Order: sequence, then structure tokens, then C-alpha cells
Amino acid sequence: MKDVAQLVFDHLLTDSTLPAIYWENIDKALPTGDHLRVSFIDTGAGQAFMGTEQQTIYILQVNIAVKRGVGQMKALDIGNKVLSLYTKNTILQASPLVSVDVTPTYGTGYYDEKWYLLPLKVLINSIS
Repeated sequence: MKDVAQLVFDHLLTDSTLPAIYWENIDKALPTGDHLRVSFIDTGAGQAFMGTEQQTIYILQVNIAVKRGVGQMKALDIGNKVLSLYTKNTILQASPLVSVDVTPTYGTGYYDEKWYLLPLKVLINSIS
């Protein structure tokens, strides 16, 4: 059985049309072109669920990075591809259950020195 992070990452990799992925705290150098900055957060929010089962919420944080001056629509186009992978009611694994129960949300885009970054948050629900 795969762990939750691996299930979530493997699902992201099913779309070969997405730009390069930069794994936060793993990769050392940013890609030079459009890319996704991906991190996975265990919220530690576990609670009893229906008797002995445990529910845990995780966050897949994807920051869509496009070069400054390219336009925000390009970031949205890439983000919509990611959204299509993690729509509400997506089941990543049936037993134990790993699913997306809430529609993913965009944060407010921002600029850094070279990039326009558009944050996308996906809540992952795990019941084991």
C-alpha cells in the first residue's frame, strides 16, 4: 500500500502535459521555464471517525510559476489542468480511503523577482 503523499504525487504525474515539477525541499535548482512548485503538508488534523477509523487531512500545495510578463492567463490554464486531476469527489484510493472531498481553491497570485506565482490548494482526506 502506498502512503498518501505518494498517491497524491503519482496522480499529479498522470498528466504529461503539465510543466516541470519542482519538489519543495527536495530539488535544489528551480527549472528555467514554467513549472509547478509542489509541497505536501500533513496538517496533523486527525480525529476519530466512525468508531475506530482515523481521519486525517493533508494539503497538496501547488504554486504555478510562469515567467513575469507572460500573463496570468497562462498560469490559470496550467492551474486548470491540475484542478481537473483533483476535482471534488476524486477517489485516489478506495481502501483505505484517500479522496478529494472539497473543490480545490486558488489563492491570490503574486510576483517575485522572475515569476508570477499562482497558489492552488487541494485538501486530501484520508480515512484509515
